[in-house]
Amino acid sequence: RKLGGTCRRSYDIQHFWDLGLESYQRTLLQDLATFRPFYLSLSPPCTYLCKLMASNWSRMRGNKKFLCLRDGLGHVDLCAWIALFQLRTGAFFGMEHPAGSLAWNRDSVQYLLEQEDVRLITFDQCMFGLVSKETKTPMQKRTCIVTNVPEIVSAMDGKYCDGSHRHQRIEGSEGGCKRSVWAQHYPDQMVDTLCKAVLDCQKRCFD
Repeated sequence: RKLGGTCRRSYDIQHFWDLGLESYQRTLLQDLATFRPFYLSLSPPCTYLCKLMASNWSRMRGNKKFLCLRDGLGHVDLCAWIALFQLRTGAFFGMEHPAGSLAWNRDSVQYLLEQEDVRLITFDQCMFGLVSKETKTPMQKRTCIVTNVPEIVSAMDGKYCDGSHRHQRIEGSEGGCKRSVWAQHYPDQMVDTLCKAVLDCQKRCFD
């Protein structure tokens, strides 16, 4: 909003939207068809799909592992479907996940990547201001976004660490918070970059 844009609603668990439930999914899709947003930012939970989870699988029971994977991949499939809806209706999207996530091998995401005008970009979040909670040490967190917004591609693709700083590993805790949880929040610079790119895209489309 501070850059001059508008935001209608956030559909996430922090705003009491449990998109693992079919009733909430139906409401979301109804809103999508009704309001027809120009751009959607999609970020399915990565807890059970990222590299950091690899060391924990051996300690989980088989049925719990299956349920966690089912829920995680279900969110990814939902986001991929929504992205495809945006694409087919002439609107825009960006779907973010860690670079090493299992999501990028998912059939629904691979199908999305095959579509015309869709790009997969990669960058390091330390170049967009991600730092640890207390010591403010940069955290690299290599990240991917699949999008059909050219301005996001231009602003963020290939922005890897320039080697001017050391990194805090995303493990353990700091300031009473797990670093992996802290790193789930987008740094302000990354948010501003994404928002400016979307507003530039909107201006290009309507001017």
